[in-house]
Formats: sequence, structure tokens, C-alpha cells
Amino acid sequence: DSNQSWVWVQVPKLNSQSKITAYWGNDSNTTIPSYSKNGSTWTDFDGVWHLNDTNDSTANLRTATGNGGVNIGNSSLVGGGVLLDGLDDDFSVNEFKGTLSNNDRAISMWIRSTALSGGLSGWGTSSNRWDFSWNTTGPRAQISNSNWEQGIFPKINDDKWHHLAMSFDGNHSDFSAVKLFVDGKLTYVSN
Repeated sequence: DSNQSWVWVQVPKLNSQSKITAYWGNDSNTTIPSYSKNGSTWTDFDGVWHLNDTNDSTANLRTATGNGGVNIGNSSLVGGGVLLDGLDDDFSVNEFKGTLSNNDRAISMWIRSTALSGGLSGWGTSSNRWDFSWNTTGPRAQISNSNWEQGIFPKINDDKWHHLAMSFDGNHSDFSAVKLFVDGKLTYVSN
């Protein structure tokens, strides 16, 4: 429909009194703002990949490399997407070793799959490795090949788009502050 738009908004803080206002109708303003191309929108991010290609949208310029038979630039819910076979397809970003130690971190992505399980993202070293994945009961996180934390959300493999997110409060060095979300709903909080 030509009367619809998808809009991404960067909001530094959001609370119950916050308001976001959009204006349109200035046909003479056709200049794309510089922040849409120079990476300044993503200054608080270690990496952002929109999957039209493998380029990092931040100023860090951490280009991803598709491994296996990764198919880039597919149609997705918003913008470009990636088609992975669920067997040996993944991305690596050699310049990024991950957010280690007790630093805050969050991962957010859209996924659509019929597979019963799969990996989503991983980072770190062999002694402090973090992995974000899913199985038949929902998203899950793991530290150094042990200590799984599992969210509860059935039918994530229903061939529909789902937004998955994991956040970690950096005041802890273990799972005591992991939160898993599916479609904006909290599915797991560590104790």
C-alpha cells in the first residue's frame, strides 16, 4: 500500500510520559539527513547489521562474513533479510571479539523459521563464550558451553516473524541478570 511507511526512531530514554511525534508533508525537503548514512545514529552500539548486505551500520565498520550458503538481501518483515539453511550457515565478524566481563549487553533481531532449533548469535572467547539460540520451547542463552537459561514460548518455529531479544545487566558476571524476550514479552528472568 502506497499510504504506509515503516519508520525507525532513536529515543534516548522512554518512560510512561514520553511522546513521539512525527511530521510529514514537506515535499521540498528531499535531503537525506547525514545521520542516516554516517553511523552517528548507532554510536551506542558495537555493531548493527540490517542485512541488505553484510556492512556494519555503526562507525566501527565491522563487516560480517557469510559462511556456508548464506543468502543475503532477501525480503523480510522490515528491510532486507538473510536466509540460512539451519545446518552450516552463519556470520562471523572477525574484528569484534564481543562484550566480555561484567559489561551490559543486549541482542535484538527478527527471525522467521520452521526449524525446531538453531543458533542466533555468539561472542567472546573460549573461556567466556556467550551464545544466544532457540529450541522448541523458546529462546535460550548459554555461557561457555554450560549453564543454559531457557525462555518459555512455544511455536517459535511457526513460520511467522518473531522479534527475539536478550539483555544482560552488567552488574553480574553470570546468568543472574539475563532476560529473554519474544515479541516484546518477557519470557524469562534469571533468579
